[in-house]
Amino acid sequence: MSSERCPYPVVHEVQASEPLSRMKQMRLIARRARHNRTVRTRRFPQLMGQAAVKGRVEHTSEELQIAATEAWREAAECPGRQMYKSLKVVDARSAQTPGEVFEATRDHLKMAFNGTGRTILSLATVLDPSVHIYNSQLLQYAGYEQHEKQLGYRNNNQLTQLALSLGWQPPQGVPTQFDLLPLIVRIGNQPPKWFTMPEEHEGKRVFQRVKLQHPTHGWLGGRSEADALEWYSTPALANWGLAVDGQRYKLPFSGHYAVEEIIPDLTMSDRMDVSPVLARQVFGVEHENQLPRSLKSTWKSEVRAVINTAVQYSFDKAGVRILDTQRMSGQFCDFMDRYEAEQGELPPVNYAYVRDGFDVWGSDIYHRFAHPIDIPPKPYLAALVRPSDL
Repeated sequence: MSSERCPYPVVHEVQASEPLSRMKQMRLIARRARHNRTVRTRRFPQLMGQAAVKGRVEHTSEELQIAATEAWREAAECPGRQMYKSLKVVDARSAQTPGEVFEATRDHLKMAFNGTGRTILSLATVLDPSVHIYNSQLLQYAGYEQHEKQLGYRNNNQLTQLALSLGWQPPQGVPTQFDLLPLIVRIGNQPPKWFTMPEEHEGKRVFQRVKLQHPTHGWLGGRSEADALEWYSTPALANWGLAVDGQRYKLPFSGHYAVEEIIPDLTMSDRMDVSPVLARQVFGVEHENQLPRSLKSTWKSEVRAVINTAVQYSFDKAGVRILDTQRMSGQFCDFMDRYEAEQGELPPVNYAYVRDGFDVWGSDIYHRFAHPIDIPPKPYLAALVRPSDL
């Protein structure tokens, strides 16, 4: 899961809209009920009555579980939907203060990390719409611009400045490459507050820092700033949402990483940008200009290959689940086959976006279709919503 590009899952965009009228909300409920037996047989009269009288539906925890599962299954840009049936949803709408929201997100990470040993399970936590989390992920690294030199995660420079203005300080007293940012929470129009996410709580891990090592490059994992790389165990989107029956909820969402999602975070110039530093170690030169002509156009690919191996090796060694391209691509094709068998049609898919997450040429998804396809989401079902549309 990268901090800017949606890590897991990546979902389709739902356009922002004004608050729905009661009549339009009732039409949405009726349309969804026609395609959802649970809504149709159990709660249709109550939901219609609430929409007509209050203009707001009061979903039960069970209904939110069904809606979130449905929304993930239909997420056109998500390559990890094969596990949608295992999604666990926690109803945390009672969290009404920044402290309570922080506790809900901390417990979310703890439950995800401790799902099955150290296997990260897929988990969503439903929060009240008035909750605003400034972080794009529950775990993120800080970024600092210091005297024309960048340290840390460049895309998080602005969020880091906000945290510093609120009183947060780097954990070691001075900025370092891998400082985890605090979670910054606001309720309604109240001032934001920040909270440090602990690595352990009540004797259980909340998350794990995975120190990167390489099976053959012994220098990776050393003590110097250039060699000591790491990443965190759990990719957890912080401020996405769930749209169902005209209602919108905040929905922190977590799964587990694919190797290819961490590599851009470490190598891209607007993120950690460790490629130039690693190139000096890999090729034994002080600057990329000193590389032989044969490596001028390929050195970045070779550095990415080193990081790819290091990430896979280190997560496996730490016992933290992570998927590789081939396995994830095959699982997505299996999901498409099962969906078509059950529904009689292909699932929604943004082919170009899904394919972009894989090592295209060697993956099953690249060879799945003779021509790229785009199948839009069904407008009458629940949907995952981008932060900008909440």
